[in-house]
Amino acid sequence: MKLWLTVNSFVLLLLCGAVLLILRQLGFLLQRAGSMGARGSSDGPRVGESLSTLLHASGVFDGKPKLLVFMSEHCAICRVVRKGAEVLARDWHGDARILLVYDSDQGGAKPAELIADGLHLKKDSAMRQQLEIAAVPYAVVASADGLVVSKGLVNDVSHLESLLEVEQSLRDKPHERIGASEVAFS
Repeated sequence: MKLWLTVNSFVLLLLCGAVLLILRQLGFLLQRAGSMGARGSSDGPRVGESLSTLLHASGVFDGKPKLLVFMSEHCAICRVVRKGAEVLARDWHGDARILLVYDSDQGGAKPAELIADGLHLKKDSAMRQQLEIAAVPYAVVASADGLVVSKGLVNDVSHLESLLEVEQSLRDKPHERIGASEVAFS
């Protein structure tokens, strides 16, 4: 009985050690992989397409890049994405504007409402239909001149930020204007 207990204890210690080593390796793997960007999608506006008339109608065309985030009021993931958009509005305030677009018939032709520095809200289901966006939460980044530079389905703040970073990198390297973003996000 004593030998059996000793062997079982030894085997249990080996198993615990193996599990800890596996968890350590998994942690290293996740750390090296980094965060994933927004998931590309074929629906919505095409990369390079102009959204300037749509942005003018919304009242947010001010020469800054725009992150348009399409959401639904009844979507749980959309609530998480909205909180992330609020954080990004503070972080990117000088560099970009964020427009939250909710599916609703209330807003219609009214311009977007400023709800915080760099953060606008528009309730308009026609806008999503006009851009042929099938699923929410979905984000589109338009450059300062109104051209779509990145887009995709989003689930959290890191996805939103990955789309904005594409626009920023294109601004820093204008000779790569459409090529890289089209491959990554269309």
